[in-house]
Amino acid sequence: MLETQCSKPQNGVSKISKPQNEVSGTMLTTEAERLSGLEKRLSMKEMAIVTLISQNNHITLKELAARPGMSKSTIDRIIKSLKEKGIVQRIGAKNKSVWHIIFP
Repeated sequence: MLETQCSKPQNGVSKISKPQNEVSGTMLTTEAERLSGLEKRLSMKEMAIVTLISQNNHITLKELAARPGMSKSTIDRIIKSLKEKGIVQRIGAKNKSVWHIIFP
């Protein structure tokens, strides 16, 4: 369970700290911060695909090929590379599957 910490300094103004992860005690990161960490490991085309997937996890390969202006074979190669790197995973039945981005 996430809780916020509130402390009251001498001047009477309350200061609220950000929620912390109870397991490790580290600050929680947003998806945007985690995506920026991936930029160092991925090519621009791979990052474009990951960004599109993060915006719509139900996106199809056909839709992926249409948006960034890449061919379906290029999208297939990029998706294969992302799966091999352990960055994306497709889960579910053919028509009801969703993409999951796995942050290392």
